[in-house]
Amino acid sequence: MDRYDINPSEGNILPNKLDLTDQNQINIEEAAGFLRAENIAIDALGTETRFSTQYLLNLHREALGDLYDFAGKLRNVDMSKDGFHFVTAYALPNALSDFETKYLTPINSDQLPEGISFLDFLAEMHAELLYIHPFREGNGRIVRLFTKLIFLTKMGETLHFDIINNGDNFERYKTAVQQAAAEEYDLMKKLFREIYS
Repeated sequence: MDRYDINPSEGNILPNKLDLTDQNQINIEEAAGFLRAENIAIDALGTETRFSTQYLLNLHREALGDLYDFAGKLRNVDMSKDGFHFVTAYALPNALSDFETKYLTPINSDQLPEGISFLDFLAEMHAELLYIHPFREGNGRIVRLFTKLIFLTKMGETLHFDIINNGDNFERYKTAVQQAAAEEYDLMKKLFREIYS
């Protein structure tokens, strides 16, 4: 998978606490961190669990804190991928505040807007958070984990995102994220129905 377009002087290997320079070793450490974070988060879930941007930051810190100093912190660099620009670093605090009000408050209070199913609302939330791209690394994985935890808490079932790696689904997934910039969520909703079926 292509890296982000940020600063060419940064290179492909992010500075890390373990001084790893082999991308395969970094991938192994990251995967282990996400698995640990998922297990800890699932064990802690309960009816009183409240999802917030702070919860998301803590989840990211749990997943990548052994590897990166920036884990659990909002990114301080602007990022793009394949010519698509995510929310600017400067705008992240406001974007996340608006995101929490629009999506997490209704989810926590079980008060969704009228006329939308929980799955469709979650698909919108997912697309929007990926467009915001709050972190320097691990956005897709942390947003999928965050979404899975919300679905597990509210619906008692798990979402299996493995389907996005089949065929052209990852390209569709990326397109759905880009469409979120224009508040267009139909493609992500369609993907979520496929993921849940």
